[in-house]
Amino acid sequence: MIVRKYNGAMHLLHAILIAVGLVGTALARQPDNGFHPSGGAPDGSRLVSMDVILDHSAVAPGQEAMLAVRYRIETDWHLYWRNPGETGLAPGVKFEAPEWLSIGEPMWAAPERHEMPGPLVDFIYEKELLLLFPVTVSADAPVGSEGTVKATSDWLVCRRECLFGGGEATRSVTVASSATRSVAAGVIEAWRARVPRRLDEVRDPPVQVDWKGSALVIEAPGADRITFFPFQTDDDEAMPLDLVRQGIAEGDRLEAAYNEERLRDAPRVRGVVTIERGDETSSWEFELATRRTGRDSSD
Repeated sequence: MIVRKYNGAMHLLHAILIAVGLVGTALARQPDNGFHPSGGAPDGSRLVSMDVILDHSAVAPGQEAMLAVRYRIETDWHLYWRNPGETGLAPGVKFEAPEWLSIGEPMWAAPERHEMPGPLVDFIYEKELLLLFPVTVSADAPVGSEGTVKATSDWLVCRRECLFGGGEATRSVTVASSATRSVAAGVIEAWRARVPRRLDEVRDPPVQVDWKGSALVIEAPGADRITFFPFQTDDDEAMPLDLVRQGIAEGDRLEAAYNEERLRDAPRVRGVVTIERGDETSSWEFELATRRTGRDSSD
């Protein structure tokens, strides 16, 4: 049995509150949200349900497939992206799987912006989230073998107030001589299409990302709207100064200012850019070096 854990990203404020034991107190003081499953108090574990799905009902030795942890979210509530934004906590997942099944890194679909009083902005999913994981069946997996994938997850689900929750789900996996697509393949493929493509892997990128002094400039000719979702996975990654006003732009150009001193210490800026053109939306992941690794600070 292989156990692998993926921790959710947490905003610094929540990390501090948890460390001093204040989150539970703060949540307990929130007003009643009116949702009382089975007559009980509001419960983050009941506001979100989870299951594990696979794009194949049977897998073959040496095959690659796609597994998803699917979260169904109560109306008006939301879960968070890998970088939750200025508040929040991304879901964390721990897997237990057969020795012959290798589970890769999570693949996150592009999120939505969620602005709040403050002003603050978070990056969220409403109604449903499929967190995708590529899986590989070892070439020597015995045909006829059956195993179980168990996913254990915790999350923070929010509306006006936030509640911690968690759950677990399992999926049986059978090794056959040939692979068979499952009924879940369609929804997994739809969510896979929402995962951003890497900008450096296309010959003619539709988006240009560069520096203008200490401002990040994103240009996408012909775009109706540009939205920027920065990553924050390392302590030394810089973040924009004003995501509320500069994280989204109408038209084909977005400019987001950064702290100049912070950029001197940060090796890179990474994130996702979502481009809207008419009825079409595309998302692109990028990485751009800062001055520490050769950025030109001239205008």
